[in-house]
Amino acid sequence: MSNLDQWKNKTVEELINRPKVELSPQEMERRQIYSSLLFAITAYYFNGNKYGDNNNYPLNPKNLKSDSYLGHNIAALAVNKHGEVIDFEFNHNRLFSSSVEHAESRLIRRVFSLTQVHNSWKDDAQDLPKKYGNLLSEVSVYTTLESCTQCTGIMTLGDVKNVIYLQDDAGMYHIGNIVKNLTDGQGFIEAPLPISGIEIEFDLYDELNDAFIQFKTQQRSKEGLPFVVFPNGEEKYTSSITSFLCTKEAYNIFKKGLDKLEGFELNYADFQPNEKAMSNKEVLEECVSFYAYATSMGKRGTPHRM
Repeated sequence: MSNLDQWKNKTVEELINRPKVELSPQEMERRQIYSSLLFAITAYYFNGNKYGDNNNYPLNPKNLKSDSYLGHNIAALAVNKHGEVIDFEFNHNRLFSSSVEHAESRLIRRVFSLTQVHNSWKDDAQDLPKKYGNLLSEVSVYTTLESCTQCTGIMTLGDVKNVIYLQDDAGMYHIGNIVKNLTDGQGFIEAPLPISGIEIEFDLYDELNDAFIQFKTQQRSKEGLPFVVFPNGEEKYTSSITSFLCTKEAYNIFKKGLDKLEGFELNYADFQPNEKAMSNKEVLEECVSFYAYATSMGKRGTPHRM
C-alpha cells in the first residue's frame, strides 16, 4: 500500500493534522534567533500604503522611511545546515504587478542561483552539493506568514528541509501540513516539514496571531476606524491578512524582533546541532551582522549590492 492510500476518504481535519514537532530547548533558542532576525528585517522594510500613496490610512504606522507599497509585508529567510544565513526575500506582488511574487518562492529561486555560483552574502558558503536536485536538502526557510499552495509546491520541488512559519494563515488551509502528509515517506519527493512559531516557543507568534484576530473582528463589525479613506471620502473596511500586515499593530510586533535580537540572552551559547555547525553564540553574531547587511545592502530582497 502506498502512503497515499492511507489518506483516502480522510476528513480535512485528518489531512491537516500532524504531530507536534518536538525540539530541544537548545534548538528552540537557535530558531528563535533567526525568527527575531526575520521580524527585524520585516519592520525595517515595512510599507503600508496598500491602495496607493494618495489615500489616508488611519491604522497604519506613521513617519516610516518610505510608505510606497512594493508588496505585502511578508518576508522569508533561508539558513543552511551550518547555521549560516544564505539570504532573504520579500513579497513583491505590487512591484511586479503579479499575484505570484511571494517571499518564499522568490527566495527559493534566489537561493538556487546563489548556491550554483557559490555565492552568498559573505561569499563563503560551505559544502555545496553537486546536483541541483539536492542543493537545498539541508536548508531551512523561515517565513513571517504560513506558506501558500504555490510556495509550498516550490519548496517541495526545491527539496527544502523544513519551513518555520511565524503567523497562521487560515486562508491557506494548512496546505503545508497536507502536502507533507501526502508526500511523507513516498521516497520520491517530500514536502518540507512545517514548524509553527508555537513549536519553537516564539512569543511574537501568538502576539501576531492575536492582533490579527482583533483586527479582523473590528473591521468586520465596522466599529472604529476603517483601514483606508480615499480622497473622495469613501471608507473601506477590510479584514484581509495582508491589510492587517500594514497596520501599526503588526509593525510594532515586527519591530520587537530587533529588540529581541539586540538583547537576546543565550542560555545555550555553546550548543551545536552537529560538529560543523555554528554554535548558538555564533548564530546570534551571524544574525546581528546579517541584519546590518540586509538593511544597508539588501534592497528589500531585490538585487543586492547595488
